[in-house]
Amino acid sequence: MSLFNLSLSKNEKLLAVVRQHIFSFSGSFFQFLILLGVCGAFYYFMPESIWKLIIFLLLLIFSIAFLIFKFVVWYSTCITITDERVIDINQKDLTRRMVTEALLSDISNLAIYKEGIWAGLFNIGTLIIEIKEGGKIVAFNVKDPEGLMHAINQLRKEKNK
Repeated sequence: MSLFNLSLSKNEKLLAVVRQHIFSFSGSFFQFLILLGVCGAFYYFMPESIWKLIIFLLLLIFSIAFLIFKFVVWYSTCITITDERVIDINQKDLTRRMVTEALLSDISNLAIYKEGIWAGLFNIGTLIIEIKEGGKIVAFNVKDPEGLMHAINQLRKEKNK
């Protein structure tokens, strides 16, 4: 499995890839804006020299690399729903990831958790998938957790027929 690729079995159909809501990325974007402000302040207050330009460009490159890194980690963290299983991919950084999968028949319970004004306003919540052996798959800050819960329950019903 590469960074953006997932291997499916021969007859398995990909139904949905669910990522965290874009608002969960806003904290990283705010940090990027702070880094850009530091770059600008550095450039404004440093005396004129060749080192001013070099250090400014290095800080700018670092800031952009930081944003790209945070985006790749955010984008790679997802829940993949197929017609046979649910796969949770938690990307910690570029070299660490944790993949958990559960067959639809192994899911014992589904729950959602919503808290706060933003969750109600933007329909964002946490989907908790409990597995029969005692494990859990938790999808934080996903859009429309009720719809996801309903879709997974429909798949489970179809699979049990």
